[in-house]
Amino acid sequence: MEIVKQYLEAKIPDTIFWEELYKNKDLQNILESEKSIPPYTNHGSLLLYLLSGNIKDIRFIICAKDALSQFLQKNGVEFCYSEKESEIYNLILDVQPKWLDVQIEYFSDITKNYNGSNKKEIKELIKNKIKKDFISIKAPPKWVQNPEWPIEKGRPLIFIGELDISHLLHDISKVFVFYNHNEQTFKCIKQSY
Repeated sequence: MEIVKQYLEAKIPDTIFWEELYKNKDLQNILESEKSIPPYTNHGSLLLYLLSGNIKDIRFIICAKDALSQFLQKNGVEFCYSEKESEIYNLILDVQPKWLDVQIEYFSDITKNYNGSNKKEIKELIKNKIKKDFISIKAPPKWVQNPEWPIEKGRPLIFIGELDISHLLHDISKVFVFYNHNEQTFKCIKQSY
C-alpha cells in the first residue's frame, strides 16, 4: 500500500505507479481483492478498473486517484492527497474554448511550472499557446459531436473549413478539413448525429 500512498501524495510520477501496477504481484493481489468502491468497482475489482482505463487521459487518472484514495481511507492509511493534477486540469478547462478538447500533456511544458499560486500566469500561457498553435483559416470548427482537432507529430493541423454533407447521409453530418503544413497533406474528420 505504500506505493499507492506515494502515488497519491505525488512523490512518484504516473509512469512509475503504472509500471508498478503492471508488474507488482502483491499490489495486484491487494487491488484485486477490493470490490466495494462504487462506482469504480461496479463491474469487478479495483485492479480491473485501473487496468481497463486510458492512462493517457487525465480524466481517467483523476478518477483512478479518487478510487485509490477511497481504497486507502477504507484501509485506515493516512496520506496527504495532492490535488495538483485536478487543479491543472481545471485550469485547462477554464481557458480551453468549446471547440477544443486537448489532453493535459499537450500543455505539459507550461503546467510543469504550476505551483498553486501562479494560476493567472499559467492560464495566460495556456491561452497564448492555444491561440498560437490552433489556427483556423476563417473560424474555428463548429463540431457536431465532441471536438476532435487532429495533432500529428506533436503539432496541431490547420483548420481549413467544414462542409455540411447531411444531404448525402440520413443524419446531420459534417466533414471538417485540416491541413498538415509540414507534410503538405490534408486530413478530413466526419461527424454525424
